Amino acid sequence: MGFFEGWYFKHQKNENTLALIPGLCDDGAFIQVVTQDKAYNALFTKAQYRRLSPVIIGDNKFGLDGVSINIKTPDFRLSGKIRYRYANITPLKYHIMGPFNLLPMPCKHDVLSMSHDLYGAFNLNGETIDFTGGKGFIEGDSGKSFPEKYTWVQSSDFPGYVDRDISIMAAAAKIPFMGGSFWGTICVIQIDGIPYRLATYLGAKIINRTKKILEIKQWDSRLTIEINSKGKAHALPAPQNGVMSRKIYETPSCMAWFKFEHKGKLLIDAPSPYASYEYIEEEK
Repeated sequence: MGFFEGWYFKHQKNENTLALIPGLCDDGAFIQVVTQDKAYNALFTKAQYRRLSPVIIGDNKFGLDGVSINIKTPDFRLSGKIRYRYANITPLKYHIMGPFNLLPMPCKHDVLSMSHDLYGAFNLNGETIDFTGGKGFIEGDSGKSFPEKYTWVQSSDFPGYVDRDISIMAAAAKIPFMGGSFWGTICVIQIDGIPYRLATYLGAKIINRTKKILEIKQWDSRLTIEINSKGKAHALPAPQNGVMSRKIYETPSCMAWFKFEHKGKLLIDAPSPYASYEYIEEEK
């Protein structure tokens, strides 16, 4: 079949980060659990996977109103419920990939909510982590394979703007297309509910991409992200031709500096101490 689909439910409050990645691929279903300290992977059968709002795997439910988790494996135990305030779930007005979503591509990205409030707690290996008052973020991917090279950064925590609601997701990737490839980018900078979108289909260009910097310019807008990836990177299974046979590395919590200029005004210029970050190069 050569197909996968998965979602990324991020929960973050101060120094605590816990992301849940439920998904399905040719070799079964899974739930990955990523914290600032460690990553875990629970495996399920395809029969335990149900595609509902957006997904149920065994006793574990994932939706736009929250998540309910009960996982027991030899490696870890995770239970608990987190409710999302549905009124402030913030989907985008149109698909993050724009017209590219209509084309055949090996990986398609989606954003279900840029930012929403959290209520509840998880218990991981006997330790309770309360996320009430924290922020959530939800995105998804589907297709056959992750891009061979890409950068992905996300954060909703900006202590320098305590009176503002800011959430940023930025990605740049080398995309195979019609026998060749091109570098594309999708970004959303959401400030107090107002989204600023930078994307290849809107004229955005990747000015600089290294392990430490991602810089994107679109007409009179410019986003610069400087990464201090001293946070711990975890190896995660990732899809390759519909099978979770590849490894990528995610730093779920690290320091990053975000600078966003729009129409001659500096709208954001501040660090985020708990940004999530992936920088992947082509495997040799």
